[in-house]
Amino acid sequence: MSKRTKGEKQINTTDQVSTVRKKNDSKDQSSIPENKPLEFVLTVILFIQWVVCLVTLGSTMSGVINLSVALFVQIAGMKFIKMIFTSFGYWIVKITSNKSNQKIKDTNIIKFRDQSWNFVNHSIFTLWELYFFAQYGWWSDTNSCWTDEPVPESVRQFYTLQLVSYLVIGFTHRFTEKRHKDYFVMFIHHIMTITLICGSLIMKEEKIGVVVVFIHDISDIPVDLTKMTNYLQLGSESGLYLTEASFITLLVTWLYSRLYLFPTHVIYSTIYESGTTCLPLCDDTLYTKAHCVLRVFLMVLVLLHVYWFGLFLKIVLKLLGGSKGHAAARDSYEGDS
Repeated sequence: MSKRTKGEKQINTTDQVSTVRKKNDSKDQSSIPENKPLEFVLTVILFIQWVVCLVTLGSTMSGVINLSVALFVQIAGMKFIKMIFTSFGYWIVKITSNKSNQKIKDTNIIKFRDQSWNFVNHSIFTLWELYFFAQYGWWSDTNSCWTDEPVPESVRQFYTLQLVSYLVIGFTHRFTEKRHKDYFVMFIHHIMTITLICGSLIMKEEKIGVVVVFIHDISDIPVDLTKMTNYLQLGSESGLYLTEASFITLLVTWLYSRLYLFPTHVIYSTIYESGTTCLPLCDDTLYTKAHCVLRVFLMVLVLLHVYWFGLFLKIVLKLLGGSKGHAAARDSYEGDS
């Protein structure tokens, strides 16, 4: 009799959690601006990018092998990491939450889980990029990115994994992950990033490409940590202040890396240093135009960086106005959560 009662309670608890998730899902969706035509266009572009990138990567036997390994690592790794962090998230909730916010945090486990994969990706790629810089010195001397020395096979493997990673992230952003207020801006960012990585791969500009993705990967780690700690409400409301500490780190690293280093270190190199030494590429009109398009895309990325920094400053103003960290993020970025 007691076992049956226990089972019935578990079923009821599951139903309650499911109901809470559905209600919060509908609230999340209502906080996202609706723009079906734009979403359709971006989805079509993403599909075309998948086709072009897969054809490009699979044009040789070594490319097919690298592509197959990259797809397996990304898909299997994403499933495994999300499974681990789902359990980890529930464990954190268990030791830090109180009964009043248990249901809210249970819903946010989904967002925490999704963000965990980005955190692991960015962390591994950052270490990999630092290894390349120690080996080849592309960071300290960006002129060396434009020499005619062949690109090492390990860099091509890394680049393939990076490209497949963004293809998968673009797909999950569109079809599976929880949506935020910057849903369309992030969608555009993913499409531009895929274009830049694939374009630089085709044009044999992987060296400067490693520098570009390093600046983004290392500055994304504090973003991931800020979101993850915020989803589990590990800020001032819990007495841990982990969200606030991550957010301060985010502001400093974003301002220095994306708004200072990216234009002065990377874009400067692509405009001025790339013309000082010749690449072993055909100097025809098509290459010149493609070269310029990629540079324009890099400049547009700077504008997106400014947009997100503006969102961060809005959160700062709300915090200074007395709002709690979780509430400030919800109003400025997350939507209802």
